[in-house]
Amino acid sequence: FLPEEFAAIVETAHGLGRRVTVHCTATAAIARAVEARVDSLEHGYFMAPGGANAYDDRLASRLAEAGITVTPTLQVFRDMSLLLPPGPERDFWSRRRETLVENVGRLHRAGVKLTAGSDAGWRLTRFDTYASELDEMSAAGLSPLEVIHAATGAAASVIGREDEFGTLTEGLSADLLLVQGNVAEDIRRIEHVRGVFLRGRAVPLTGDAG
Repeated sequence: FLPEEFAAIVETAHGLGRRVTVHCTATAAIARAVEARVDSLEHGYFMAPGGANAYDDRLASRLAEAGITVTPTLQVFRDMSLLLPPGPERDFWSRRRETLVENVGRLHRAGVKLTAGSDAGWRLTRFDTYASELDEMSAAGLSPLEVIHAATGAAASVIGREDEFGTLTEGLSADLLLVQGNVAEDIRRIEHVRGVFLRGRAVPLTGDAG
């Protein structure tokens, strides 16, 4: 899109009460999204042409100042680096994984709002491995409680549904995950599920959940 077209799309969506999220992997695309005043970015990898890292501290500060949320989808790099057969492609994804985990840590320290999203369905990333995204965000420097917020309250807020779900608040949907151990000390405890409640009703952990 031309800059004026991009701005018109965002302005029209906001005028209709809609949020705008943009698929951005390149640093140049992130800069254009900031100029257009979008609400959130998917990926936000800060890549230069050819795939080189092009993290920009000033652009990160602009993201933070504008209140734009980034969903970094780190899990796809983890999955590719662990599940591909040994070889050049796997080595590439392993290097990118390390770089992007570092970039997300820098975004976090810059005050950029983050949400947790796995990009499940793309190549080797499955829908039942969301906990891996949380683990990667922890590796980037977020505390376990910050990671949980990225997956719950922040995620609800970025789509404008914070008045319906996302936090343990009276009047909101009672969606609960019960785990064994203290997840505030180790985010990996979130995989030790002992109970699930959806809208206040217990969901069976095995068999048909109805």
